[in-house]
Amino acid sequence: MWLNIALFAAILWQCNSMDMDCNNIFSESLYGVSECFQEDSEAENEEVMPCDEVETTNILWTVMDTKSGTVAVEFNLMPKSCGYTSYRLDLYMDEKVTNAEECANRTLFPSRHSRRYAEILSHDPENNKNISPCGKTAEVKFNYVFSGCYKLQFALMEDGIPDKYSESLPQFVETEYRKDLLVKKIPRITRQYTTTLHQIDVSVQFQAIEEFEDLHMSFRLNSDIDQSKDRACYESGHEHSCCIYRTSGKFMCKVKNKLTNKPICHIGKDEIRCTIQNVTAGYYCVLVEIFDDRCVRDTVWNNDSYCVYNSKVFEVQSVSPQSPQITSPPSLRVDVILMAVFAVFVLMCIFALIFIWRRRRRRRSSEPGACSCLKHKLREVSDLYYCKIEEKWGENQVKTDLLN
Repeated sequence: MWLNIALFAAILWQCNSMDMDCNNIFSESLYGVSECFQEDSEAENEEVMPCDEVETTNILWTVMDTKSGTVAVEFNLMPKSCGYTSYRLDLYMDEKVTNAEECANRTLFPSRHSRRYAEILSHDPENNKNISPCGKTAEVKFNYVFSGCYKLQFALMEDGIPDKYSESLPQFVETEYRKDLLVKKIPRITRQYTTTLHQIDVSVQFQAIEEFEDLHMSFRLNSDIDQSKDRACYESGHEHSCCIYRTSGKFMCKVKNKLTNKPICHIGKDEIRCTIQNVTAGYYCVLVEIFDDRCVRDTVWNNDSYCVYNSKVFEVQSVSPQSPQITSPPSLRVDVILMAVFAVFVLMCIFALIFIWRRRRRRRSSEPGACSCLKHKLREVSDLYYCKIEEKWGENQVKTDLLN
């Protein structure tokens, strides 16, 4: 417990908002803390070892992943009888040194790279199978180690208080990782409130989340924010809900002081999305904090900033339930009715005229004697013509006879 308090005081910034104890919901180790239980050995019982300082001549440096800059450091533990419960390891460096020869003679290391704690348990804790025995040695891992000259400073801790100090020899470490300042990458926080469901969907878009070697992140939704304060998100309000992401690969969330295993958050390539329910009327603010070596002040990464980000204060308004209204059918307009009547009248007139015309035509074509009358007229015309021909022919004949 003292170790955890010391760690937060050393590398983590705690928000001043009330009831923000979200970090305590995880049972696993905090960022930068490794645990193991030290077993008794026959050699320890046979020979009394000194308890003055850590033996630093046989420290083993191993590059575990050159691309991410993960380096493991293995060192000898003090005898269990010395009573030291933990070790604090500060990794210092000089990034101007470019080769091992120059590093070997280096005595001044101006910048701290990162800090680790090795917590030594006196027995195998029950109900926790993830903690392994450490025997005579312990191993800690440092992330984001880029090429340079390094030195370890050990502090022996007894009940969370540094007691004795010792330093390692300089060590030149070479990796492919390039120094990347995390504090310059500001995430984009957006939210959308669904009134009918009383829930808020919050999206935190962060560049290259998957590139984090050891991602520890907290997400908080604070309620009852006082807008009149300059730092309203940090100096007012209460924790409505929170989620913590650890290296276990999943979120652990707490909604209104109740733990939940429901998957209300998920992490993607460049986004963290959370859905918070039971959000009532009021003023809210979203806080996102990333726990990472590159977020610690007074280090080679950063001088004056922490990776703590907040959204703007936003208001959720209450929506009073509306009583169902009986809607009457819409009344028809007078001009629409008149136009419809006129259109029907015109159509009826057109149909009537067509009907009358067709009926008259049919009647004419079916009248009796129409054809006979026509034939009679034609016959009269032809007879008259024939008579005139005969009469003309007779006159011509008489004239002929007279001439003869």
